[in-house]
Formats: sequence, structure tokens, C-alpha cells
Amino acid sequence: MTDQENRAEKFLTHAKAVIEGMTKPFREAKPQMWAAVVGPGGKAMGDDEKKARWRFYNLVAMTWWAVDGAKFAMPDEQFEAVTAVLERELLAWDPTALEALAELYKFIHGYDAAIEKLTEPDDNLGFLKQLIGTWVVWKLTNKAPLKDEATVAAVLGNVVHGCAVGYWSEPE
Repeated sequence: MTDQENRAEKFLTHAKAVIEGMTKPFREAKPQMWAAVVGPGGKAMGDDEKKARWRFYNLVAMTWWAVDGAKFAMPDEQFEAVTAVLERELLAWDPTALEALAELYKFIHGYDAAIEKLTEPDDNLGFLKQLIGTWVVWKLTNKAPLKDEATVAAVLGNVVHGCAVGYWSEPE
């Protein structure tokens, strides 16, 4: 197995640590937004359904960014091997995760025409971050994000991007 494939095996552990690390500060700093997106209550990060969904959708979004970053960080055949490892790890973690990842790809590609109109790389990246965060919030609330939820979507888009950006080039 190559170094990049070994890193791919470790990505979910990395992403889970980021999710756990962001959850408590977010919940404590923005309790109204937490309640709007995840649901009321949420004293400790247990395994109740809403918190499990929070982890699930954020992890799927982080994996999307990891795959997207890998596409630009390595040759095609290495990218294919790394993607296969990420998919295998996702499937081992949750049998429905690949389906959710495919759904996220479909959601993003629904905005291809808008993305193509963006000429500045920062605009494109910002739009993608907002899209990813919007998808996470939409999946958690089962509706299009409203004002406060859209703010959460922007924050989540930045956090999940930050989890994966540079992952393939950083030393372990």
C-alpha cells in the first residue's frame, strides 16, 4: 500500500476527531443554532439519533472534500487507489455512507451551471463551502436552511473544508 493509501485509511479517524472537537464548542457558543440544526437538548455527545446524524453527515461532507483534494494532489491511478480505500473505509464505518456521498455529489452537480459562472477561485471555493454546509444542514433539518441555519451552513462548510484541505500534502 502506498503512503497516500495509508493516509486514506486514517482519514476517517482524522475527520471523526475534527467532528468531536468542533461539536462541544459549537454547541456551547451557539446553543440556539445547535438546537435549530441538531435539535433541542444535547447535553453530552451520546449516541442518540440526532447527534449520530450530525456526525454522519459531517463525516460524509469531509470525505467529499478529501476526495476532491486528492483529485488535484496526485496522479490519476494513485487517485483511483486512494478513492477505493476511502470508499472501503466509509462502507466499513456505515453501510449507507457511500449512498450519502453519492447523494452529496448529485446535490453539488445540480449547481454546476452556477459554479461554471464563477471565474474567481475564491468565489468558487466559497460557493462550494456554502453548498457543502447547506447539504449537511438540509440533511439534518429535512428542509432548506433558513436564516440562522444558513449561518450554520456557512460555518460547517468552512470547518469540513478545513478538515480536508491540504490533507494529502501534510506530513503525518
